[in-house]
Amino acid sequence: MPVLLRLLGLVVLLLTAVPAMAEKRVALVLGNAAYKTAPLKNPVNDARAMAAKLRQLGFQVILRENATKLEMERAVADFGDQLGPEAVGLFFYAGHGIQVDGRNFLVPTDASIATQARVRLETLDVDLVLDQMAAAQSRVNLVILDACRNNPFERRFRATGGGLAQINAPQGTLISYATAPGKVAADGAGDNGLYTAELLRALDTPGLQVEEVFKRVRIEVSKASQGNQTPWEASSLTGSFYFRAGAAPAAAASPATAPDPTPAPAAPSAADRETAFWNSIQNSNDPALFEAYMQQFPFGTFEPIARARIEALLQAASPLVAAAPPAAAEPARQGSIDLAAVYAARKRTAVYTVKGSCGVTYRLSSDEPLDFQGRNLWTHRFTGDDMMGPVRVERLGSDLWITLNARTTSAGVTRDSSDNFSFNFLVPAKDIQPDGTFTATGRENLSNNSRCGRYTVEFTVR
Repeated sequence: MPVLLRLLGLVVLLLTAVPAMAEKRVALVLGNAAYKTAPLKNPVNDARAMAAKLRQLGFQVILRENATKLEMERAVADFGDQLGPEAVGLFFYAGHGIQVDGRNFLVPTDASIATQARVRLETLDVDLVLDQMAAAQSRVNLVILDACRNNPFERRFRATGGGLAQINAPQGTLISYATAPGKVAADGAGDNGLYTAELLRALDTPGLQVEEVFKRVRIEVSKASQGNQTPWEASSLTGSFYFRAGAAPAAAASPATAPDPTPAPAAPSAADRETAFWNSIQNSNDPALFEAYMQQFPFGTFEPIARARIEALLQAASPLVAAAPPAAAEPARQGSIDLAAVYAARKRTAVYTVKGSCGVTYRLSSDEPLDFQGRNLWTHRFTGDDMMGPVRVERLGSDLWITLNARTTSAGVTRDSSDNFSFNFLVPAKDIQPDGTFTATGRENLSNNSRCGRYTVEFTVR
């Protein structure tokens, strides 16, 4: 009888520690550190540790270290060949990453990036990885990017920003970033980067759904960095997934009294994911986290609160700019416009038109006059042509940074006629007239749920 109990205990242990053998799990792990310019300390260690951990969790792992562009492309192709409709695909990258025009690129060790025009030729576009996953129609796709380290290449051309840009996760996909959009993360003082170290620890806990794993990582990284680094995720997962099966252990149970296995809880709804995201950031003093919430949930329940929180934080961070009297509202020359004074003296209204390559056109406007009121940020919801969505206009010195999102609002609209779009673009000071009027164009639609293949937006303030 004691032998039987020991055998039963071993079976229970195996069932709670090892993923179901029927589920195919495939991972591509890349770690690049040996750059000629600005080499890194931890990415190869991170990649090796992740590869070892994923093998323990039942993944077939393709591991590449200090890969060239050709080696990275071939690895992505091999990864795609091994995926399939019932598979779980995981892509992990540690190393330098760069964003250009709202798209993210991973930097090979042999990259030679002297100009912005060479970025797409010398690097690996993250979209290529997503394309492989989409083509395979994998059940669950996970993309983990520990690629937010400060990048020397970004100083060489204007259209890049620190860290990585937001990617809208395709259906069935979760994308996890080591830190918030546009922010950078330290390479780390130990053997592993802070983000990867916390992820490795979280993967050891059984019974956690994948969203809960990354939530734990976010909490621990934010705590360890005193709020300077906060990971975040963009998720469109439609099914549940556990790295380790079984309930989280509360106390050691006797094999003879082990509980019967119970069905896994249902995957969280979109509302649950939004609430979890909001609960994780609501007490933060970092406006970037609230901007990340608005990007991921532009029509969310907490969007008005997030917008107000951003404005309050930005206002608290910098003193109010006193509005100039009307006589001084229009500066003598372009390129040095006091935008707060201009719009305080004469409030302007905005309208924008979005044109799709398939002939679809939308025109949206706002009845709220553009007026910064001494702040750096103006936000309002635009409507028109059965579309609705928030627009944010941020002052960057004498330049403006515009972010807009919209989606179809008509009740009963069919799937074929519904639409979404999202744009981020800069309006340089040279394009803004002394009276604050301008017309600007954005050409990079960031939404993956658009009816037309390509969209452009023309944004006018008059």
